Amino acid sequence: MKLMFVKEYTQHATFLVAALCLSLMSTSASVSAEPLSAQRQHEAPTKRAPADLLLDAIDVWVTPELVARAGLTAEHAERVLLNRSERRYRRIRAMAALCITSPERALEVLPELMRSAPDAELRVQAVIHLTRAFGEERRAQVEGLLREALNTHKDAKVRAMITRELERSAR
Repeated sequence: MKLMFVKEYTQHATFLVAALCLSLMSTSASVSAEPLSAQRQHEAPTKRAPADLLLDAIDVWVTPELVARAGLTAEHAERVLLNRSERRYRRIRAMAALCITSPERALEVLPELMRSAPDAELRVQAVIHLTRAFGEERRAQVEGLLREALNTHKDAKVRAMITRELERSAR
């Protein structure tokens, strides 16, 4: 019985390897039928602006230097941040860029996002960005915004983050 199992397993494995080889051969044959230079002519150009590359970058901090080098403007950052069809990751990175490029505008936009963004994680990030970007310079103003939001906000996750950030700024 054990021998039959091994024999059947070997037959199935051989079949799978053969099918994979045939698949690869047919794929490589169709690709190599046309030179690579000719294939690239058919592709749509995908050049992206450095500002968008920075917003999409993973494991790269959004710093004033990178924002300046990428030419990321406050208008572009705000447009991405407020666009509900953008991915959450890009919107959060745009939030950081807006704090860098236009702190005054960020102080107008972030409290509104904290109160009314449909995405709870975006509301939480607005709390974090408010306290971390402006906590020292405008502590009283930011704490006032957070205390007001703490009294009126219904989302437990956002309320917990506001409480945590208020405690953190008090230290």
